[in-house]
Amino acid sequence: MPHGSPATRLPRMALNSSPRVRAGPQAQSSASERNFLRFGVPPARREWIPKVDPFGPWSSVRYAEMAELAQLIDSEVFLAYATYATIVLLKMMLMSVTTAFFRITRKAFSNPEDTATFGKGENAKKYLRTDPDVERVRRGHLNDLENIAPFIGIGLLYALSGPALSTALLHFRIFVGARIFHTIAYLTPLPQPSRALSWAAGYAVTISMAYRVLRTGLYL
Repeated sequence: MPHGSPATRLPRMALNSSPRVRAGPQAQSSASERNFLRFGVPPARREWIPKVDPFGPWSSVRYAEMAELAQLIDSEVFLAYATYATIVLLKMMLMSVTTAFFRITRKAFSNPEDTATFGKGENAKKYLRTDPDVERVRRGHLNDLENIAPFIGIGLLYALSGPALSTALLHFRIFVGARIFHTIAYLTPLPQPSRALSWAAGYAVTISMAYRVLRTGLYL
């Protein structure tokens, strides 16, 4: 037969034309469930994960990323981080209340309007002064800001880097204990090097977590 006739083209079309049948909604839903089970997404977290077409481009990558993020947020390490981060943040907030308490009890203020309760005019100016106890609390509060803020940021990255739960709890507990003891040593005050050692312990924990983050995902 001459080349190009229907008889010669038919086998070629039969071999090459294999139309892709797109799965219906039920099949797509089953594929979604398989992805959830594959990446360990708990049922409580599946509702807020956007539904994507399992046959669309990069669908496996998107499922993997969302499932991994949901798994990290739902992990015990992240919950432990959230618990201890809340403790140190509340402790730092308490320092503001402590500063106000010492200012009122020592009658030492930095703003003229704060002295209105104790007098007016020249009589109120004597309360515009510095007090050693107030300044000690303020320095302790400033030290909290300098150390807890890095812990919150680096600790979050550390929790998302997938450390072992026991190791993460050791880091978090040492840091929180060190900061609480540092405040006690600062306000009491306790003799040195108690305050210096507690500061060094908390600082070493933050450096250790930063090292873990850099070692896990180094993109320099």
